[in-house]
Amino acid sequence: MALDSGPPSIEAVTRACYARGLPSETWLALVREAAHAGAKDAETTARETAAALVALLASARVPPPLVASYLNTAFTSALCPPHAVARAACAPGLELPTATSELVFGALLAALDASPLAGGGASTTSHSALDPLLLAPLDALIPRIVARPPAHRRAAAYLAHVARACSAASLPPREDVSRAVERLQSAVEQLDGVRGADERELLGLGDALRGAIARLGAAPNGAVTAGGGRRRARTASAAAGPAAALGARNLDEEALREGAPSAAGDVVLLLSEFLSNPHLPTRALSSALSAFVAYRLARAPLRGSTPRDALVCVLAEVLAAAMRLVDAVEEGKEDVVLEAWLFAKLPQALKDVSTAGLPETAPSLQDALADALRAVQDSLARNTAPTAAGMDVDGAASSPSSSSRTFDSLVVALCQRALFPPDVGASVAPHIDAGELQPAMLPEYAGRLAAAGQDEVKQLLDELLQSYASQQAVAAVFAEDFAAKASSNDVLGLSVVCDALSEREGSHPDALAVLLLHVEPSELLAPVRQVLDSVDASQDDFSDGNPIERYGSLVLFLQLLHANLAHHLGSTTSFFTRWLPSCSAVFALSTLSDEERSVVSGWIGALFGEGISDDLMHATNPQTLLRVAPTILKQSLMARQARVVDLDSLRDALSYFLQELLRFTLPGVLLWLVEEVERTPASAQRTAMLDILQTLVLAPSLPSCVTELIAPSLARLLLDQSTASLPPSQLERSKLIKLIAPYRPAQSPLRWAPAPTLPTQLNSGITSLAEQQLRADLEALAARTAGPPPNLARSLARARARAPDDAALLRATVLPALFTASSSFGVERAVVAALAAPLSSSPPAAGSPRPLLHSLVADVLVPDLRSWAQSSLGDPSQEQALVRVERLADVVAGAAVLLLAIERSATESAQTGGRGTTKRVLQLLGEGVVHARRSRAAPQTGEPQLTALDAFVDRLASWSTVLEACPALGAALAEADGKP
Repeated sequence: MALDSGPPSIEAVTRACYARGLPSETWLALVREAAHAGAKDAETTARETAAALVALLASARVPPPLVASYLNTAFTSALCPPHAVARAACAPGLELPTATSELVFGALLAALDASPLAGGGASTTSHSALDPLLLAPLDALIPRIVARPPAHRRAAAYLAHVARACSAASLPPREDVSRAVERLQSAVEQLDGVRGADERELLGLGDALRGAIARLGAAPNGAVTAGGGRRRARTASAAAGPAAALGARNLDEEALREGAPSAAGDVVLLLSEFLSNPHLPTRALSSALSAFVAYRLARAPLRGSTPRDALVCVLAEVLAAAMRLVDAVEEGKEDVVLEAWLFAKLPQALKDVSTAGLPETAPSLQDALADALRAVQDSLARNTAPTAAGMDVDGAASSPSSSSRTFDSLVVALCQRALFPPDVGASVAPHIDAGELQPAMLPEYAGRLAAAGQDEVKQLLDELLQSYASQQAVAAVFAEDFAAKASSNDVLGLSVVCDALSEREGSHPDALAVLLLHVEPSELLAPVRQVLDSVDASQDDFSDGNPIERYGSLVLFLQLLHANLAHHLGSTTSFFTRWLPSCSAVFALSTLSDEERSVVSGWIGALFGEGISDDLMHATNPQTLLRVAPTILKQSLMARQARVVDLDSLRDALSYFLQELLRFTLPGVLLWLVEEVERTPASAQRTAMLDILQTLVLAPSLPSCVTELIAPSLARLLLDQSTASLPPSQLERSKLIKLIAPYRPAQSPLRWAPAPTLPTQLNSGITSLAEQQLRADLEALAARTAGPPPNLARSLARARARAPDDAALLRATVLPALFTASSSFGVERAVVAALAAPLSSSPPAAGSPRPLLHSLVADVLVPDLRSWAQSSLGDPSQEQALVRVERLADVVAGAAVLLLAIERSATESAQTGGRGTTKRVLQLLGEGVVHARRSRAAPQTGEPQLTALDAFVDRLASWSTVLEACPALGAALAEADGKP
């Protein structure tokens, strides 16, 4: 006799469908059949379906793609509304894996975007929907988001989405609204505690929750403001709603009464972006300020403020914060670039905002700016009030503080830009001479550089550095002059200007940096590159009879700027675009062309023979000389090693490189020599190379711009362990340190990112210096070569051609570049590009190299997966290893997405012609994970430990695009997750 077990539960149906791999349409029909058989209403069906799907997703470390498709079907068919899944995903006691949580909330976001809340849009949203959508998940999600913001982006985006809907909804009053406000306020306070890089991740969510608080109604007395704090008080006032706030408290007005308000997080982020990259175009700063001001004006009602008060407040925040950064510079030092940014570039950007950057209904920027300066002045007066220690005998204050001087200079700069009338400037700063407050009458600069000599150029650079009001106009003249001289191939005139700008000693060391505040780098670099590409310097078409020297001046100028501005050259096919990144390369004679071999032999004969003749100079193409100069040095060193010449003869011959004729080849020559010293073990040959290196770099005639170019490499050599024990007779460390000291990275103007300070005394021996301080300074300089150059992807591609095999390249070059301590998102993007390089535009033809991603998976990752399965990352000390594993998963997934997109856009014949598609590579990776998991020994005691393999799989699975594009990988990962 059989007992009737009744209709199956929705959970049992869902698990059975997943176990059999049934499609989502079949699952939907069976679930509806089970609900009908069990006489379940719509609410019960939705609740049980959501619980079943979430439980099935939570049971696997990697979310199975099939269950994800069930979830999407539940949304699109209206079987299960979003709020039911949100409640199930945040049920007490349930801890979803990060990848699963991100998948669930990503699906919820898509469902909410496709179907507005409550079917009628935000304006008709009811509490019956918003309570489970916002309040139910809040307590569970906020701690996770605060702990790891980057790992929970979709969860944060989901909460922000629902909170914005709440702030725009028409909500009826409720008895428990105060409890809702308390919960939201608690979440806001947790978000406010996040600092550093993660703070930017959470700004949108925090603003959305504050908007929801303002809409929900008045907070209970004392529930919000207990404990004080400006930010909490503002939120408490906002909780009373915009209308009530307007009638009671104006937060911007209150802040201004206290003096210049402290810069809010959004202002700090805005300024840090532009001060960390001061050479971003002025138009970018103007656009950012315009958008920022418009945003603050739109938020004025939410703060109980008026548009005018909001504009005054934001201007006061920007000006006060910028002034504080200038004042943060160490006493007695001058930051020319930072001051030029504040007193010349920022006023120009504000001028642009006032003329075309504000909404038509916005208040006058001139009037608001005057009030903002008065608020800043009041703040300065309170903060610098005279004390007994700061008074003279007659009771007058001592000399004005640096803040007062900065404020006065800012008032003058704004008046000279006509941002407000002189009488307003006089009322704000009455002790300033009235003549300084008049709008600047600029002289006519056009044509000043047309036929200028070195003295005239330097005179114009004096005006650039001394007059903030004229900086924009002077910089524009330089840009126009570069373009005009390039169009007429005036190498002589262009070299005069480039020499003045390249001079790193004397009265204008910062002229080039200030110039680039106001003009695009491409406006200087592209014309120089154009001339170098088009002019034949071997011909007698120069008026001064020194063609190669003038040509060399332009090359040095290009090299000086190239390190950080290569993408402004304006060409991808130019000789210099290809040569600059590899200027120190040497070549075997057998690989050179006949012309290049002739240049090498001719110049070696001249260096060691009767000298450099005019015929040799005119017969040599300077581009060829640039390319083979390091090879000439290498052949000369080989001649000395073979005893063809002695060391004295070698010194005399190589001293020609210090003459003006050849100095433009020195950067490549010296960079190769430093690298060769680092590669060579201790030997007589290495001692000879160190002798030659010091002869060249310590020579008084070495141009300062060359010293600047090679300083990071010399710092790296001084930090090398193999040189630490060398005696002064072999390596004059103190002289080299003194040589490169002025070229350490400039001290950051931002308080939170100071650069190490340089030792003030550099005596003859290293023992007289604090070793720790010395290493900090050298490392700060050497780090300039450790960071990823803009052409990292191309550099890796060139390294691939020289590497014995792809696996060796990946282990020795690519992965160290990814894992360096200074790695950033820019490095990840460059490595992704390198991994997908052969498919940057189209799939490979038959016989072409396969993408590096394929080699990374097949030859590096899969063989290592078993050891990863045994490597525990559960200890807090392993945090750095965890970061590396997750970063590696990100670049693998990013390269896969890029390659998959290219393969999808290609023809079928092109796809099958490749040497292995990305889908097959991902399948191989999935199978490797399965085998590694199966080979892993079960934990001896306690809970299972997180392993490197687990972390890698979790991170890879968070890329839903990869799983959707290749279900086989998702299935393999899900299967592996269920194995012991």
